[in-house]
Amino acid sequence: MTANTSTCAQDAVRLCWKHTWRTNMHQWRKDVLVKNRFLWRLLLLLLLAGPVACADDSGNMRSAVRECRSKTDESMDIRRVAVQDAQPIEDALAVEDVQHAQDAQSFDDFQPVQDAQSVDDELTVDAHSIQDVQPAEDVAGSEDTWTDQTSGITWQVTPPGVTMVWSSANAYCTGLSLDGGGWHLPTIDELRTLIRGCPATEDGGSCNVGEADCLAMSCKDEACDGCGFCSVCYWPDEMQGPCDRYWSSSPVDDGGGPAWYAFFYSGRVGTDAVYYNNMVRCVR
Repeated sequence: MTANTSTCAQDAVRLCWKHTWRTNMHQWRKDVLVKNRFLWRLLLLLLLAGPVACADDSGNMRSAVRECRSKTDESMDIRRVAVQDAQPIEDALAVEDVQHAQDAQSFDDFQPVQDAQSVDDELTVDAHSIQDVQPAEDVAGSEDTWTDQTSGITWQVTPPGVTMVWSSANAYCTGLSLDGGGWHLPTIDELRTLIRGCPATEDGGSCNVGEADCLAMSCKDEACDGCGFCSVCYWPDEMQGPCDRYWSSSPVDDGGGPAWYAFFYSGRVGTDAVYYNNMVRCVR
């Protein structure tokens, strides 16, 4: 009896609460719908406008995506063109590098044809081949001679283009037909008359070497060493040819073979072995 009464009381409470809740909710709905019509209308407008805005936003998004894709495609095209243009440049650089490498190799392969000694050896003329020398003076005639008014000696202006050993030099001048011939290799005295600007070795200077004075090796002193190297030759302006050692016909008396020369680059008077190669200038 007691249990049944309790159960019924609980059911009555539930029914009362449920009825009260439904009544209250119905009343709340009426109040909201009637009193807040403006709010409902605004909510309805928002609900209707939302899809349209979303549609616009979607359209704008699709347009932006299409524009982005277009720009991306253009960038890719530019990159492809740059790569295609870069390839010929790389090829050209490669060809240029190969060319430089070939030029460098060609330079490395270059070998001098001759050195000073071999050139000097080629210019050597002995007594057996002197008849083959054809000096330009034979063609020049009297225009290639010069007479020194001080000494009265006539000189060959332009020497032959080769150096010679002493015996060949003597033979060359003896056989020279320039301006009618009559030439010979000058003595050391005659050769010293051609020196200008070096008082010690000029004709009559303090150097003791000479045909009349002394041709022995012992005659050579410091005065015969000349006046030092000069930017011009120690000879008259009329002379042509290399500013070098020129043979004289005067041998060293006690030297057992050397002969005297004059070096017009320093004004020196000295000796060389007769098998050395020196320049030649003839006189008469």
